[in-house]
Amino acid sequence: MKYLVIITIIVCIPFNAWADYGLSNTVKVEIQRPPAASSTTPELSGKQTLCEKLQYYPYTIHVSAWKVPEGAIHEWKMLNKRLKPTFVTKINLGNHGTWFRVDYGIFTNIRDAVFTSRALQKKNIISKNAFVGRPVPYTLEIGSYSSAEGALKEVQKLNTMGVITYTIKESDTCYRVLVGAYPDKNTAGIEQKELLGLGIKSRVTKR
Repeated sequence: MKYLVIITIIVCIPFNAWADYGLSNTVKVEIQRPPAASSTTPELSGKQTLCEKLQYYPYTIHVSAWKVPEGAIHEWKMLNKRLKPTFVTKINLGNHGTWFRVDYGIFTNIRDAVFTSRALQKKNIISKNAFVGRPVPYTLEIGSYSSAEGALKEVQKLNTMGVITYTIKESDTCYRVLVGAYPDKNTAGIEQKELLGLGIKSRVTKR
């Protein structure tokens, strides 16, 4: 089976020299935020609702990075038992190759992200090598739903295809199913094409 985080290789190699890059694929989680009004965002085909974003989350904590997906997925599964949202993003870094980054959290500002990272490190929940890098404001939105149940159904379907997703609750009537966290549109677009190869439509948008 072809996975978005293409699970085919065996060796796991952690990599920490990615401070200035956006690496991350994803988890079934919900983030609470203030209720949003009606949306001006175009609806994706077959989706259940429209959303208007009133708040953005450009920062995340980069926990680790792996050269192959198995290591990232294993760490994601373990970490997600304690922290949500934990997710994995596959990212192409050009000459540096393709990496799979384990990320945690969505933050509106770098101060909150750094504070949380240090607190988790102090409790030995995440590695001392974890850090908050440059903004990763872009994501791939699979769809938005009017209920948590609708979003969960989509998440479960994607899981059977090997696509790890996470959910952000924008309001009581808007749940967005997302893949990854990327530094720019071009980087997100590379993974968007891979999703399309699996028959999954998405759009590049901000988290």
